[in-house]
Amino acid sequence: MDFSSLYQPSASPTVEPAAQPSPPSQPPKPSQPLQPSSPPSLWRIAAIAGALALFFAFVVWKVAPIINPPPVPKDESITLTVWTTRDDEAIYRVLGQEYQKSHPNVKIQYQNQNLVNYRLRVQTQIDNKQGPDIFMIHSSWIPTFLLSDALYPAPSDTLKFNEFNKIYYPLAKDTLTRAGKGTLSKTVNIYGIPLEVDGLALFYNEDILRAGAQNVPSTWAQFQESAIALTVKSEDGSIKTAGAAMGTTNNVDHWEDIIGLLFNQQPGASLSNLSTKEASEVIKFYTNFANPPDAKQKVWDGAMEDSTQAFASGRLAFYLGPAYRVREFAANPDLKFKTAPVPQLPNQTGGNVGWGSFWALSVSNSSKYPEAAWEFLQFISEPDTQRLIFDTASQVRIFGEPFARMDMKDDLKEDPWLGTFVKEAPTYRTWYLASKTQDQGINAELSREFAGVIKVSLSGQDTQSALQAASPRIQTIIDTYTKPVTQATEE
Repeated sequence: MDFSSLYQPSASPTVEPAAQPSPPSQPPKPSQPLQPSSPPSLWRIAAIAGALALFFAFVVWKVAPIINPPPVPKDESITLTVWTTRDDEAIYRVLGQEYQKSHPNVKIQYQNQNLVNYRLRVQTQIDNKQGPDIFMIHSSWIPTFLLSDALYPAPSDTLKFNEFNKIYYPLAKDTLTRAGKGTLSKTVNIYGIPLEVDGLALFYNEDILRAGAQNVPSTWAQFQESAIALTVKSEDGSIKTAGAAMGTTNNVDHWEDIIGLLFNQQPGASLSNLSTKEASEVIKFYTNFANPPDAKQKVWDGAMEDSTQAFASGRLAFYLGPAYRVREFAANPDLKFKTAPVPQLPNQTGGNVGWGSFWALSVSNSSKYPEAAWEFLQFISEPDTQRLIFDTASQVRIFGEPFARMDMKDDLKEDPWLGTFVKEAPTYRTWYLASKTQDQGINAELSREFAGVIKVSLSGQDTQSALQAASPRIQTIIDTYTKPVTQATEE
């Protein structure tokens, strides 16, 4: 395969601008000429002005507390409930104790949640004016939660967009912020703060590469060549040591993220337009690792063990995955591994293209204390607090998450496992094809559609036809979870 002609840099999928409202219709012309009327008396004008002033004062008095809840008095005891799907009890116990030093009236109550059905559970709770004040949310879920008005944006006096944009990597701005409502609005709302920076990195087994005299690949051509060279097969052709976990969906963890990465790197390919030759080339490039034209080049197949287990046990050379997988691999003291940037396209202009997928914390729109909740999130985002979280997490689960703040990159950039993620974070792009969210929503439904296309490609059938058939279903899924439903009006 000619990688130089197949791959060129491409722009990330674009979002079509919202349709502008149609101009109001003109009032009907009167059937008779309008007759001039006598000017109203001054007392009538004054009476009308006074009535309007009272009316607007009443509206402001009733509505303002709803739009902008009054600040919580410093002496009022309040409890903020936090939900995450991680084992964060120790972290929030320490954070609560530290926060009470400056906010003695605020108590942090942590609740661990199972990831299964988590998104649906949170949304249902918020819709019923219940649930947490602060909750963990995947970066791809923001549009879905905004459809039900479930998120309370950051108050401008707590966190401004310009500050947010300077603190966090570009992917945080792309996923956690939205322009204010109205075509003339100049505000940008912030709907969460990132808990981490995470995405795909190339994990490699140092011993396997050393034994096979292979270097860490930087391009996809090098990656493919090394994967073939490092694959060890038995006499019957079954794979004993795999070169790379690529090509299937049933036993390759994070295959969705890998497909998203390839689409963002492929020239002419777009996740918003799958009916193209370039789109089918992405799928075929992926499946060729498990079903190549030449069987000698096969480096993976669907009968093998799960890719994460294969790498953890030392039977896989290359693995593409997120930072949290380091914990599983580090649990094996005999496994010598490091991380590197994901492979790129040859002669790529405009810099590297990576893939990001991360979790954040948002404030519920049903919270009784949204302003106080955002003050706590602002406290969490401070560098000293981030280090406290990392150190506390390291005592529970080997290490914490890669820092989401750009100004903390130096803390981890030399780490042999986490350094790749903070150094490559500026290159991250994303879409709604994120793995392991278990959301029973946009990611899960898109995963099923792309898995069907990959199955067709592996069977040797026409990949482009499969993509064209799936394209309208994929668009329907995207619309369902990201666009408001237009209500029909009676004529």
